[in-house]
Amino acid sequence: MIMQIRIAIKIVTNKGRKVKATLKGAWYRRKFAQVGRGLKVYGTLKVRGEGKVMAGNNLHIEGKVLLYTGNKNALIRLGDKVSLFGSNIEAAQCISIGDDTLVGSASIYDSDWHGIDGNQAKVNPVKIGQHVWICKYALVLKGVTVGDNAIVGAGAVVTKNVPDKTIVAGNPAVVIGSTLTGYTT
Repeated sequence: MIMQIRIAIKIVTNKGRKVKATLKGAWYRRKFAQVGRGLKVYGTLKVRGEGKVMAGNNLHIEGKVLLYTGNKNALIRLGDKVSLFGSNIEAAQCISIGDDTLVGSASIYDSDWHGIDGNQAKVNPVKIGQHVWICKYALVLKGVTVGDNAIVGAGAVVTKNVPDKTIVAGNPAVVIGSTLTGYTT
């Protein structure tokens, strides 16, 4: 009997968590220029800046997530079934993240944000492919394209393109392996 009660409590708690995330998603919808159905927010989402943030269906937010557009022409584009876990994404021009991508507590920037020696900050778009896993504490910098089914290891600093089906890690990130289909859940 006690076990059945514990199971019932767990079911109710999980459903309550999903309901709360769905309600928070409805609240945050207004922050997006465009967002598909199924937005769930299990943490804190900050959408800041003058630019546009566009997302597909079933965007999953967990932890503290920042989506920042540095000017009115900046764009952050998130595909279908993207999951962000404590991520920091800051665009001065364009950051595009493909479908079925997981981004851990990582940071993605398309700009240096500050110039050096009187020069303007360097800006170059970032493209993350489909079915990519960017692990915790990774840093993806301006001008990088991460190919489909790639995996970026924890703490990696990515300054160069990552080919499809490749695993990279380190500072700077280097190829350490390959994968046929990318991550599995």
